[in-house]
Amino acid sequence: MLSLPHGIRRSTLAHNSEPDTFYDWLEADVLLLDDDLSESDVVDFLMEQQIYSSQGLCSEFVSNAWTQIERRLGWMGAGSPILFLTRRMVRQMEWREIPGQSFCLILSLGPKYAGWLETFGTDYTEQGSLFESLTHEAMAKAFQGWQFIKTGWSRDHASNLRDVLANLVDRLGERMGDVETYASGKAHEAGLDLVWHLPFPDERGGLPVFLAQCASGRNWENKLDMPNLGQWKKIVDFASEPYKAFSLPLALDDKNLRMRSAQIGGLLLDRYRLFVHDAPETKWVSDKLRQELIDWLEPRIQWLLGY
Repeated sequence: MLSLPHGIRRSTLAHNSEPDTFYDWLEADVLLLDDDLSESDVVDFLMEQQIYSSQGLCSEFVSNAWTQIERRLGWMGAGSPILFLTRRMVRQMEWREIPGQSFCLILSLGPKYAGWLETFGTDYTEQGSLFESLTHEAMAKAFQGWQFIKTGWSRDHASNLRDVLANLVDRLGERMGDVETYASGKAHEAGLDLVWHLPFPDERGGLPVFLAQCASGRNWENKLDMPNLGQWKKIVDFASEPYKAFSLPLALDDKNLRMRSAQIGGLLLDRYRLFVHDAPETKWVSDKLRQELIDWLEPRIQWLLGY
């Protein structure tokens, strides 16, 4: 099995591990290493690693994790890479067939291993650009008929706030607001990475619009206020209220998703929501993005397998 990451801790009288880290580790193990895994295999491994000394307590933890992972992957329907049989997980897609899901999983799990940041660095520019593109294509599948505008800054897509605004108001049929007072013209995109809207042919504004932040890094909690709708409603004179969206590659439990949704005041897209299309990635991820994701993943997956 894959080596255990930080967050899976010795538990004697109570469960001390981080459930979400354990779920990610189990998914990654089946996806990358053990193509057929049973609950008893996992219990035996945790006992061997001395995470648990009580087999009963260990079995309880693994059984609860199994139930949660089966529930989450069940939301994906035909897009799930793992088939659940009687207390077994069986891989039915290789990671290269689902590079989008694999990318999000590795973004979540990789930094939990000692040496990850030292090996791959803390420059999140490339992964951020890939995650914006992945969010774009996932939402294009979910919001069919809507149009998309990529506004996030990257090395290959450099722009300042005024460039972003000029394109935005033209595409949405809106009016420029008070940029001088409420935003710096030197800012990249004021926390806005992606916009999608439902078009009408009259070009009079007042369209349904989502303003989204795509947060791929470890500091995502510091970005929950982005994009700030109060600021954006000042720098763009929207005829009707825009909506906010926030995308991240992590998998959030039910309580955390509701709490964070209330914090952002909009649509929260965690890993499972990005891939709930009841269709394999081969049906909607572009060939270009697929290859870029695979190129990014190759050295990181090899590192994990050799850890």
